[in-house]
Amino acid sequence: MTFRAATTCCVLLALALPAAADETTYDLRAGDDYTPAVGDVLRVETSERQKSQVVVRSGEQVLQRQEGEQGQAATYTEEVLEVDDQGQVSRARRVYESFRDVDAGEAPDVLGLAVLLERGKDGKHAFVAEGDATVPPALRARLDQEALQRDMKRELGDREKERQHALLPDEPVPVGATWEITPEQALTAFGFQDSALHPEQTKVVGTFRSLEERDGVTFMNVHVDVDLAFTRFQGLDCPEPASFKLALELLLPEGGTSPAGEARLTGVFDGEPTVPDAPGVTMAVDLELENAQRRTRVGG
Repeated sequence: MTFRAATTCCVLLALALPAAADETTYDLRAGDDYTPAVGDVLRVETSERQKSQVVVRSGEQVLQRQEGEQGQAATYTEEVLEVDDQGQVSRARRVYESFRDVDAGEAPDVLGLAVLLERGKDGKHAFVAEGDATVPPALRARLDQEALQRDMKRELGDREKERQHALLPDEPVPVGATWEITPEQALTAFGFQDSALHPEQTKVVGTFRSLEERDGVTFMNVHVDVDLAFTRFQGLDCPEPASFKLALELLLPEGGTSPAGEARLTGVFDGEPTVPDAPGVTMAVDLELENAQRRTRVGG
């Protein structure tokens, strides 16, 4: 066999063999393990929108109808000023670019507005305007709400971490992996209290779609499809299972090496639970929600 013939044979043989699979695995739960450091600066773009319609009926008679839309959108830059011995931010400075209140349909001018996030000796968080700046009422309400949420997360500690991880696999997985989440894990992840799911009609599946490189950081692209069928929702019984379909998109920094990342949650709820202590009265609920946040590291 000539050299050319032998080379051609080797090439054909190589083409005929299946390519070796990349068995590299990644710990998706480590994606949010980043420990903040003094000097970290993030640009944050966040939005929340919820549109709802509730119709209360007794038989065919409509007793009450309520429709509404609420939410907010904001863009700001935040710098970490202090970190406690547990690696949690205890003081930060936030400078706003924009803010819009969906409830009131208002977008007050907040360009350059600076607020300080501070945690007091009592462990409670608060946002305080820097200097003699005035915080618009709608933004003040949002900041107060965020401070309370930070208080709750700190009090929950490990339980909050468990909730955040409930939709992700326990063990490292390769790109392309899929996994199923139990109804119990889904209830934990979304914090539904006094609720129950129909196990045969509930399905939650996650997929590790890909790796992406951005600004020198490797991000893990994760998608979770959530199809929940409630027989009991937030204390209300559902004679026919109420449907809550959600899609969660995550960009998690590999190894928790960066505070940057993205999260997007969209969902639709459709159900008709019964009203407690009111025989024959039902409450038809239609809900659409869309929440998103993007964090880009710009310093530190």
